[in-house]
Amino acid sequence: MNQLSWSHNRLIMNIDDENKRNFYLEESIKSNWSVRQLERQINSFYYERLLSTSEEHKEEVKEEINFVEKNEKVQDFIKDPYILEFLDIKDKRFLEKDLESKLLEHISEFLLELGRGFSFVSRQRRIDVDGDNFYIDLVFYNYVLKCFVLINLKLDKLTHQDIGQMDFYVRYFDNEVKAKDDNPTL
Repeated sequence: MNQLSWSHNRLIMNIDDENKRNFYLEESIKSNWSVRQLERQINSFYYERLLSTSEEHKEEVKEEINFVEKNEKVQDFIKDPYILEFLDIKDKRFLEKDLESKLLEHISEFLLELGRGFSFVSRQRRIDVDGDNFYIDLVFYNYVLKCFVLINLKLDKLTHQDIGQMDFYVRYFDNEVKAKDDNPTL
């Protein structure tokens, strides 16, 4: 169960039948389902449909999710909010660098919480523009979306300067880092 996010586990824990619960648990891990996909499969009685389908048509039922999921949007991959209780931060007063360190200390759990397709690229990624150095807190790549995902950690209120800074980072990555077949940076 630790291969899935808390949101996945919460959905699976609500299933009464042990065989059904184990099926969704294993299938979620094997197929790398997002929480949304898992919820859709549970609500559409995927387990029951597979059991009642003859052997020659089981693959058609299994392929349904690929047909339905092709229309997913970027917003479907970006979760809001993120549950970071695995960080076990007890002190209410901590710094952004402490949060960053804790996230990297628990990178497996954080990647699971981010969702499907995320891989860690770098920490404090340095950007050099005209001799000035800038640092992006965390850089990820999503192989499902085929794009970089940049995270700049902020503990205080988000300002216009923060938004401008992120816009600068995103434009830099789009122009200097991403491959031609990658989608725009997030």
